[in-house]
Amino acid sequence: MLLDLAGQPVHAFPEAHEDLLAAVAGEIERVRAGEARSVTIDRNDRVAVLPIGPLPAGPVLVVSGETAPVLDASESLADATTLLWLCWQVRAADRDRRRLRLADSQAREAVLHLLMAGDRSGAGRVAAALGTPLPDPTRVLVAAYRPRAGTRDALMRQCSEIGGDQAWVVPCPVYVQHVIVLMAVGAAEERFRAFATGRDDVHVGVSEVVSLRETAAGYEQAFHALAETKSTTVRYARFSPRDELAVLLGPAGRAWAEIVMAPLRDHVPERAHDPDGSELMDTLGSWLNFFNLAARQLKVHRNTVAARLRLVERLLDCDVREIGTQARLHLALRVLRCPPSVGPGPQQESMDALLSGAAVQHWAHQQLAPLLTDDARPLFTTLLTWLDNNAHVDATATALEISAAGVRKRLQRIEGLLQRSVLHGPSARHDLWLALRIRNRQYW
Repeated sequence: MLLDLAGQPVHAFPEAHEDLLAAVAGEIERVRAGEARSVTIDRNDRVAVLPIGPLPAGPVLVVSGETAPVLDASESLADATTLLWLCWQVRAADRDRRRLRLADSQAREAVLHLLMAGDRSGAGRVAAALGTPLPDPTRVLVAAYRPRAGTRDALMRQCSEIGGDQAWVVPCPVYVQHVIVLMAVGAAEERFRAFATGRDDVHVGVSEVVSLRETAAGYEQAFHALAETKSTTVRYARFSPRDELAVLLGPAGRAWAEIVMAPLRDHVPERAHDPDGSELMDTLGSWLNFFNLAARQLKVHRNTVAARLRLVERLLDCDVREIGTQARLHLALRVLRCPPSVGPGPQQESMDALLSGAAVQHWAHQQLAPLLTDDARPLFTTLLTWLDNNAHVDATATALEISAAGVRKRLQRIEGLLQRSVLHGPSARHDLWLALRIRNRQYW
């Protein structure tokens, strides 16, 4: 029987004998304490207690011989203890390596969360403490693999080797098949392209060049580019840029967004352990991007997310399950994430006035242009019906009198045309809902 550092059996052959351990407990403690450095014999020389490795408090081997004295096998036992100590050290080193890798992964994920929240300074300090500086400006890369046991660890190692010291590799906290890379501009993009195009089990989406403060926007871009690779034959795609509606709204849009989110932002909880306004805004933003997977990103229970969303609904007097509400709140959060403009305060404008500007109308047309051809008319109808049914596939299938699988196939074709992720987050459905309302001049 092999006993661990606490004196508990971890291996036994052919089986553990509690009575024997109890009978030689004194000898075991003497060996573990370092009082006996040689074989301790009991029961007519048929039981031996041997130290494994340096003493005190090391692992211990207990050997029992039923028909012959244990001393007859003293040379074999000495060889066995040497090999057991080597094996013990290898396993301990492997455990330490896994702990270090887990700690490094969790620290990198913490840096990613800070960047997603716009805290560049805090993220930079943590990254500096880890000894790996963050690339600024950067391209955000999202790599995904086909589901296969153990593949993400291998993908992370490969991304680390390709990017070297100029890439920050993080396992995605939401999607278990994704790896996120913050890549220095021009450093290893061609190597990543060659890596993706040379395989059939990896897809890679890449953002435009963004600053670290814009990491969240870069991630959304890379996510949408990744959707393009899954709906076409390409394995590597760079985000196709379009104007950002939140930027187009300018200072007047920021004034509108501050009014919309004020009840949430200014919320002060009655009890110290209840969520404050900042936590509620983080929860709402995560849910609008990831829906049922938000709990993974926030590292809380899904019931906690549900409770916070109910509080959000009470404070904002709305139903967050309604897609129009989602689009309005998502837009407000994105506007507030943009750097504030310097200058005099904006004039008070209605939302109708903000969305009726020429630049916004052009943005809406650009969003929908691939679906406005005669060939794409059935897809456009499917999109309208899907959004009218709050993005519920089953309700859309009933309305169109086709199968749910048929609806999903059409939505996947729409993803390919728009080069955006429509079915999954970070969702483009909110932009599409807004674009349709702007195009038809139907504002909330």
